[in-house]
Amino acid sequence: MPTSRFGRRLLLGVFVLGLVGDVLGYWGSTGEELTTLTGVGFGLVEVPALFLMIPAAVSYGLGG
Repeated sequence: MPTSRFGRRLLLGVFVLGLVGDVLGYWGSTGEELTTLTGVGFGLVEVPALFLMIPAAVSYGLGG
């Protein structure tokens, strides 16, 4: 089914984007202080990816 394949790829892509944001946000800091890389990773990559996971999961679920 093409819709199921699209939903699966979209969900996987958003998950990987969130993982990249997680790596930048949590492992990009130096010790206890927050860096610009932490803010970019969390605020500009991970949080939008979390919000995009909802429609991606719905698309994958409806495509089955």
